Amino acid sequence: FNDAGGVYSNNTQGGVSFENGTAGVTLTSSNISGSTAGKGLFADKIGGAVALSGVNVSGNQTGIELDEVTGNITLKQEGTTKSTVNGNSGDGFVISSSSTSSVSISDSEIAGNGGIGLKFSEIDGLSVTNSIVSLNNAGGAFVTDMTGSLVLTGSNFDGNDADQDGSGIGFQVVSSTPATTKALKNGLTITNTTFNGLEGIGG
Repeated sequence: FNDAGGVYSNNTQGGVSFENGTAGVTLTSSNISGSTAGKGLFADKIGGAVALSGVNVSGNQTGIELDEVTGNITLKQEGTTKSTVNGNSGDGFVISSSSTSSVSISDSEIAGNGGIGLKFSEIDGLSVTNSIVSLNNAGGAFVTDMTGSLVLTGSNFDGNDADQDGSGIGFQVVSSTPATTKALKNGLTITNTTFNGLEGIGG
């Protein structure tokens, strides 16, 4: 599926949904907003890559949720327009059960969400570059069972306990099984990245 400039707004139960065998998803300069009781973008069992460029995903219950994606996942700028995943009442960007997928986020903003900004489980590697992941109520990023490398460059994970209830942390990486089976096997690199707020980075 390939779409540019699409507007998917004020669909109460959900904005855009792809399920069961879609070969890949590419959205460019799309506006997905106002699904107050559903997910802005939902994709399940995708047999290829998911590429999101210059998208605005805001004002939904959950911003983006991807499950069982086999290809790489990207969220990035299109021209001079950043991708934004802001102001969703729950989590901003959720990925699960995508162990062959490397996730790349660049020149994007994930901010002001009611839950966690980035909530990823069972992915390969993750890079976040020149992006803002801030002012989310329940934490900036929570990553479980990532097997590849983590690279954070020129990004801000600040103020991620926006409601000041003590639940927020800037960036957290955990393993649900022993570290010998689920770990950052290719290492951790952090450059020019900030973690300001109640708690910065944890594991």
